[in-house]
Amino acid sequence: MIREGPHPLTGARPPLALGHELSGTVVALGAEVPGIGIGDRVTADPCWRCGVCYWCTRGEYHLCPKGGSVGLASPGAFAERVTVPLAGLTRLPDNVSDEMAAVAEPLAVGLHAVTRAGVRPGDNVLVVGGGPIGFAVVLAARLAGAAGLYVSEPLQERRERLLELGVTEAFDPSASDVRREVFLRTGRIGPDAVIDATGVARLAAQAVASVRRG
Repeated sequence: MIREGPHPLTGARPPLALGHELSGTVVALGAEVPGIGIGDRVTADPCWRCGVCYWCTRGEYHLCPKGGSVGLASPGAFAERVTVPLAGLTRLPDNVSDEMAAVAEPLAVGLHAVTRAGVRPGDNVLVVGGGPIGFAVVLAARLAGAAGLYVSEPLQERRERLLELGVTEAFDPSASDVRREVFLRTGRIGPDAVIDATGVARLAAQAVASVRRG
């Protein structure tokens, strides 16, 4: 929590409304903004980009010289109104609710992680952390056809919700040796993929040590 002074990444100063997961209805447009109209329901990539520079055309949006982030460089989703560049907007289809669209960003993170991990039908997957990103990883791994889905999560309520989602087993890391338990449940081979959804260096190292050989 940054209580005073400029933000170390953006230079923005408080007060600043936070929030980078959002959806909403377009109420105003800048000059020469094509393809989007007043009243359109949209979600937005929280990372600004111009969409036309050298880095953007390579998909390296995080390097865009005009880049920024909703909720860090400008008022975020907890503000009444948010200004975002056209390059980051996506119009919502009628069958996607505002509530579902608001979590498009964490869902995209989970899908990207599973894609990068190369999860295939029949794979065993261990997810470290059962927060929003962990939930997104579980959903994406199910879509990818994972046969065994194991989650390490200390909060009981989250473990219960994950079991409702259909995970094979959810472990409390304070009460179980998760690495050993998953090793035993996968025929003493280990999971094909381990995805860390915590960002904690110590847990990331454990995740690397837990994955099967090869």
